[in-house]
Amino acid sequence: MKALALALAACVALAAPGAAQPPTAEPPPAAFRQDVAWSPDGLHLAWSEFSIVRPDTAPGWNIWIGTPAGTNILRAVPRARWVDWAPDGRRLVYSSNWDGDWDVYTSKLDGTDVKRITHGPAKDRQPAWSPRGDRIAFVSDRAGHQQVYLMNPDGGSVRRVSADTSEASNPAWSPDGSRLVWFARDSTGDRIHLADADGSNASVVPIPDAGAIHPCFLRNGRLLFTGVTPAGRKLLTTIEPDGSDPQLVGGIEAFFARPSRDGRRIAFLSGSWPRSRIGVVRSDGIAARVVVGDPRE
Repeated sequence: MKALALALAACVALAAPGAAQPPTAEPPPAAFRQDVAWSPDGLHLAWSEFSIVRPDTAPGWNIWIGTPAGTNILRAVPRARWVDWAPDGRRLVYSSNWDGDWDVYTSKLDGTDVKRITHGPAKDRQPAWSPRGDRIAFVSDRAGHQQVYLMNPDGGSVRRVSADTSEASNPAWSPDGSRLVWFARDSTGDRIHLADADGSNASVVPIPDAGAIHPCFLRNGRLLFTGVTPAGRKLLTTIEPDGSDPQLVGGIEAFFARPSRDGRRIAFLSGSWPRSRIGVVRSDGIAARVVVGDPRE
């Protein structure tokens, strides 16, 4: 994607939304990476990171972009988190509290041309851009507790998808954009929820162990998530949408993972606060390697 390559070549660090400054060097290992997303062409990763080590970055959360080899790392957006890519690779969607509330924004890859697409006192976070480009899923507490909503990329036509009293998090789209998956938490534990994009045909996926977090779809229709065992281990797991045939992915311990669009690789996060690292592994669980962060942490 020529446009994506050109945009990333110009990716710069910012002091404020929309204001370009010289590129920022690679972030230090001593930082917490919270989420990661593949560019549509699979040539780059974007992630949000919290670090109090670097004096030249905005305090708190920042969004970074780099290659899956851990090279050419640049800070794209200051004071923002929970990032995803537009399906054409030209824009990012993310959450920030620039205006005092957590709202959803989009911008070019270098942080310019910022557009605020949610408004109001609610916490609007964790956006996910649909593969078709026509909708953005996000979570909001505007109804009193955190639920999944959909909106157009300009922020219009907001509608609620989830319909229960648990706290929903991290919606993710099926490859064809027809379904959503998210995890929900209440006093009884964590659950994986599935629904059509309009909220119909909702179901809860039976899981084999103590819990499940950060689910997403694989290209083959299975679900990828972090399974939490009764002993508290967090292991990358795949499962059929009906809860059958659970399989571990190479015995990898991780708390967040997302597959590349072609399905060949998985980017994952491991570690715990205040230090975590980004790894990449083949979809069969072979050849895992740390690409951002210190492997010893």
